[in-house]
Amino acid sequence: MKICIVTGSRAEFGILENLIKKLDKDKFFNIDLIVTGSHLSKKYGSTINEIIKSNLKIKKKINILDEGKNNFSYYISKAFIKFSNFIKTKKYEYLLILGDRSEAYSFSLAAYFNRLPIIHFHGGEVTLGSLDNFFRNSISMMSNYHFVATQKSKKKLINMKNSKSNIFNVGSLSLENLKNFKFLKKKHLENEIKIKFKKKLILVNFFPESLKKDYGILNLKNLLKNLNKIKNATIIFTLSSHDNGSDKINNIILNFVKTKNNAYVFKSLGNIKYFSLLKYANLLIGNSSSGLIEFPFFKKPTINIGYRQSGREKASSVHSIISKKTNIYKEIIKLLNKKYSKLYNPYYKKNTSTNVIKILKSIYVKEKNKFN
Repeated sequence: MKICIVTGSRAEFGILENLIKKLDKDKFFNIDLIVTGSHLSKKYGSTINEIIKSNLKIKKKINILDEGKNNFSYYISKAFIKFSNFIKTKKYEYLLILGDRSEAYSFSLAAYFNRLPIIHFHGGEVTLGSLDNFFRNSISMMSNYHFVATQKSKKKLINMKNSKSNIFNVGSLSLENLKNFKFLKKKHLENEIKIKFKKKLILVNFFPESLKKDYGILNLKNLLKNLNKIKNATIIFTLSSHDNGSDKINNIILNFVKTKNNAYVFKSLGNIKYFSLLKYANLLIGNSSSGLIEFPFFKKPTINIGYRQSGREKASSVHSIISKKTNIYKEIIKLLNKKYSKLYNPYYKKNTSTNVIKILKSIYVKEKNKFN
C-alpha cells in the first residue's frame, strides 16, 4: 500500500509521528513523507529539525512559504501547483493528511484533481472562529476515507457526505501518544528550556481568530492585562505558526514578555518538551486545540478564550470565556489549584493507531479485490 503522507506544521506532525513510525515499520506499507509549510521556515522555528530527530526519512521538501509575503491565496496556489507537479511523477495509491490548515487543503485539492484517493484525519470537527473550519470541511468533501476523533464528528460527516461508508471513529492519535509518552523529568525540562519554574506554571497558546477583523487582538490584550497581575507563577507562551494575523499576535506577545521577569516565549518547543510542559503546567490558557484535546488528559483546567474553537467538543475541564470584559484574573486564581479526579474526554479511544492500521489494510484489500 503506497501512501504519500504530508506534514506542514509542528502540531500536526506531533499527532502523526507515532502512526507514521508504525506504518514505516510495517512491510505492508510503502510510505513517502513530504515536508512543507512552516516546517521549512526559520521564522516559525525550523521544525523540520524535529522530523530529522525522529529518524524518519523525508522523501521531499516542498517549500511554499515566502518570508516576505503574508498572502494566503499565494500560498494556496503555490502549494497546489507544486504538489500537483510532484504527484504526477509518482505512483502513489493514497494521500494521508491530517487536519485543517491551508497547506493541507491545497495538497488535498491537488490530490483530488489528480484522482489520488485521500485519507483524512480529524474531519467533522467544528471551529467557527477560524478559516480552518472551511479548510477542514472542504478536505472532508474531497476525501475518500475518514478517521475521526469523536462520535459527534462521525455523525456530522455522515450528514455532510450523505453516506455512512468509510467513516471510522478511532479517537485522537495525540491522546494515545500521551498515554505512552516518556515525559522529561521536571528538573530535566527546566534545564532544557533554561527556566526555573515557580510554584505554579501557566502555559499560554494564543493564536489568531482568523475570521475576525482584529484577529482576536482585543481578546489577547485583555488576557495580557490580567496576566500582568500574576506574580507568583511562571508563564510560558508558545507562538503561533503560519496563519492569517500570526505576525500581529506574535509581536504583541513578544513585547509583553519583554516587560515581565516571570514570562517566557518560544517559537517551537518540539514534542518532548511541549508534552512535558503540559504535564507540569497547572493551567493552560488560550485558544488552541491542545487546550481542548490534549490538556484534559492531565485532568487539569483550560481557560479557552474567544471564538477560535467555538463549536468544538469540550471536556468539563474547559472553561470558555467569550466576553472581552471578563475578569480573567479571577478565573486564573480560582483554577490554578484545580484538579479533577475523574474526567471524560470525548476524544479518547483505546488502541487508536492499531485500529487505524487494521482499517487501512482492510481498505486496501477490499479495493484490490474489486478489480480481481
